[in-house]
Amino acid sequence: MHTVHMRTRPTHAAAGVLALSLLLIACSGSADDASPSGSASMPTVDTDPSPARTDGGEDASTGAPSSPVTSGDAIATIPTEGVPGLESEDLFCRSWSEFGGTFQALASASNFASDPVTAVEAEVAAAAVLVGAVETMRANYPAEIDHEEELFLDDLLGPLTRRAEKAQQELLDAGLSPDQVAALGHLWLTTLVASGLGDPDIGLDVPADLAAGFDDAVVAFGSNLPLIAADPSLVTNAEAPATQRYIAVTCPDQGTLGGNDFVGD
Repeated sequence: MHTVHMRTRPTHAAAGVLALSLLLIACSGSADDASPSGSASMPTVDTDPSPARTDGGEDASTGAPSSPVTSGDAIATIPTEGVPGLESEDLFCRSWSEFGGTFQALASASNFASDPVTAVEAEVAAAAVLVGAVETMRANYPAEIDHEEELFLDDLLGPLTRRAEKAQQELLDAGLSPDQVAALGHLWLTTLVASGLGDPDIGLDVPADLAAGFDDAVVAFGSNLPLIAADPSLVTNAEAPATQRYIAVTCPDQGTLGGNDFVGD
């Protein structure tokens, strides 16, 4: 087995260059700042914070790795552990949690891992999750806010998605099959569910039959792109307030995976 261990290192290097605007990292101080409430921020929109939910439609997934947890009932309050929303029956909300939760964990690793290579390994393993989550959100974008679909998915989430697409291609170029790339994504989600978002010390066990190709992809990806925390291409001034409001009042994370609680009047 090939083991990736992400170790926590206190740091004072702020990651102000990273945005996605919606998901702006403000990591500084210690690893404790890497929690969802302390590691990201986005514009505040006044709205009713009620936990109303909408039911998801038919599974129109276009190939995203399936969630390793079983769909359950709507969540009325934000869980204090794990990644809220990964059990959601609403496909848009569930995919948003896959994307937002993955970003939070990768941002934490990018800032706090004692060995920068571990952050690259995590990002490469998670590539299929990020790409698949965006595909599923696109296929299930809520009709009432579909005027922001391109803005949210392409302008806000697009920069990180393009990094994931490059990582996915490196895995394929290294000889892994599409099914093996998807398996790495499933492994990432399973590990994320078990570890949660509060601790960047994530241990990711890559099966031996994938290890050689995985390592080659990590080297190639890390040689061509900076760490997430140092990538200026992730900075964007785009905003999607209607979608952010929808997530806050409809999805189980209530906006926290974007680093923001929406406060009502």
